[in-house]
Amino acid sequence: MNHVHEGQLKSLPATWKAKDGSTISDFRNWAETNPEGLIKEGWLPVTKRQDYNGRVHGKPIIATFPDHAEVTYKERDLPAMKEQKKKDCKREGRDMYKAKWDLEYMVVGMYSDEEKIEADANRDTLFGYYKQDVEPLIDSAETLKELDEVICFYPWIQDTPDPRLEERI
Repeated sequence: MNHVHEGQLKSLPATWKAKDGSTISDFRNWAETNPEGLIKEGWLPVTKRQDYNGRVHGKPIIATFPDHAEVTYKERDLPAMKEQKKKDCKREGRDMYKAKWDLEYMVVGMYSDEEKIEADANRDTLFGYYKQDVEPLIDSAETLKELDEVICFYPWIQDTPDPRLEERI
């Protein structure tokens, strides 16, 4: 069980240097049998804790009372989370494109005209999906939960074999 010590959420240590100068070698067991002593040492038990979701929640908000602490979490900023979701989705589409098309080949002109046409079509497919399907869902999300439910499930562009693989065979 977590406790609050000096305003931070922490686990009990195995040993503890007590305020009176003594060392408590089995601090966790000592704490179970000595709850009042634990509080005197500055460790407050957490009696109420909100479930944490890393995608939605940020820093903990700790309310301390004389004999316990309660922990809730601040929700992340929706506009900032929307921008991050957009970046993540764009990166996913870009990675899918780069998995099929070597950008260095593209820059130095090593693809045939047919391959360039296919690469452009793949790029347009991915970009169109992002702009028409994903971005509007992200923009319309009104809560972090709705934003979390937006999934970037790009159409598959790997239907045709990578021409570079045929060259290696």
